[in-house]
Amino acid sequence: MRSTFLCMTVLLALLVPDAVWGAVPYPPPTHWKGINYSPRRHSYFRMLYDWYSWDSTSGQYVYQMVESDLTRLSQNGFNLLHLYLWDQDLLQSVNAAEPAGFLSAPNDPSGSPNSQWAALNDFVTIAENKGMFVALHFASGRLMRRMQGNPSGTPDEISTEFATWAGKFIHYLNVTNAHANVLMWGLAYAVVPAISDPTGSWSTTWKLAYKKLDDYAKMYSPHPGVLGLIGVNLSMSHLRPDGQPWDGLISLLSKIADPPAVPVLKRSPLSPVVG
Repeated sequence: MRSTFLCMTVLLALLVPDAVWGAVPYPPPTHWKGINYSPRRHSYFRMLYDWYSWDSTSGQYVYQMVESDLTRLSQNGFNLLHLYLWDQDLLQSVNAAEPAGFLSAPNDPSGSPNSQWAALNDFVTIAENKGMFVALHFASGRLMRRMQGNPSGTPDEISTEFATWAGKFIHYLNVTNAHANVLMWGLAYAVVPAISDPTGSWSTTWKLAYKKLDDYAKMYSPHPGVLGLIGVNLSMSHLRPDGQPWDGLISLLSKIADPPAVPVLKRSPLSPVVG
């Protein structure tokens, strides 16, 4: 499995903000310098699970390592952190013994092992205190399995289950903890509409999941249309002007739009350009 976001590092300059919401600028920058972050020895899917653990090499708790790293990143102009929110279904499909990951739908992710729920809030808090925004990308093996018919369900049933699960994260961070630095929610790792069957069950489920997640994001956003946007991974030839396949597209969407109207971030191997 792979995702467009895995190798994304945006190398662009910060703009001077007009005002500040707490520690983050408002309105948010229009140019971003971002990174897929995880601390040394604690991978991107283990960081939250290990959050309160002692790292003997550094002589710090993992959350202290993160605090130090984010200080250095912010001092070097980084203003965006990307993090996957993995469910246990997806991680355990790769390693059945993997303990990390949030409880999969229809379970409540707040009950996830090793206090990952609290660790997520801690991570977003540290980023916010450093003046950094976050892009949080749902990675749900449960959604993928259900879209493949295991267990089966209608597009409405499957999309509702996923959006209800994901909506708990949105409410927790934006309402319960009143964060103002969640720039984007990623719809679903490795899930894209089926271009060969745009009106079939798979694509219909994707469309409904997008709409329902966007509804949650707008409902709970401190500033709808500015924060809490929806990000999607697309590999759709009709988004390229010459009609040829164009792999590795990231779109930031705030509403359902016809493909030509979608603003696109084009990925190159090292430095995508915001457009």
